[in-house]
Amino acid sequence: MVHTLTVYLHLIAACSAIGVILISDLKLLNYFFRKEDQYFDIHLEIRMIIGSLAVLWTTGLLLVVQGIAVNPEYLHNEKLQAKIILVVILTINAFALHLISLPRIFNFDQHDDFVKTVLPPSISNSIWFYAAFLGIARNWNYSESLAFVLLVWLMIWLLIFAAMYILIRMAKTKRSKLIDASYLC
Repeated sequence: MVHTLTVYLHLIAACSAIGVILISDLKLLNYFFRKEDQYFDIHLEIRMIIGSLAVLWTTGLLLVVQGIAVNPEYLHNEKLQAKIILVVILTINAFALHLISLPRIFNFDQHDDFVKTVLPPSISNSIWFYAAFLGIARNWNYSESLAFVLLVWLMIWLLIFAAMYILIRMAKTKRSKLIDASYLC
């Protein structure tokens, strides 16, 4: 029963975080493609994601302890090793996201260094979604190598990075044209 409850809490925290991330990303897209600046606040979303990450760390560690208790070879699962590596990267990346990217995102008109703006959010989004996938990819347990699992994430991250980079550039260009047009009127 404890194991089932732990898995359930882990699932709810992952779903909550991913749902809030999707909502935040949609708010950001709306913000990017508007002509005028308007007050934009995602502090509640940030607190919810941080809370979800704390629950995920707690339940994840509990699941690992439970797994080791049942099977001493539990940590030999390379998919699990990759997930742990990715969650550590996600947690460290959260600091870069909040200290570097978010201030740039809210002033993206003034910044030309799109890599610093896009790198942390693309890492974050790719890991959140891929970690959720790894949670259900049971057929990869003890069958896929650590290198393979991380390479798949790397490809996903590159696609998300490219998409975000292109969107930010398009939004900046569109916003500049709208602002220039408003000065002409």
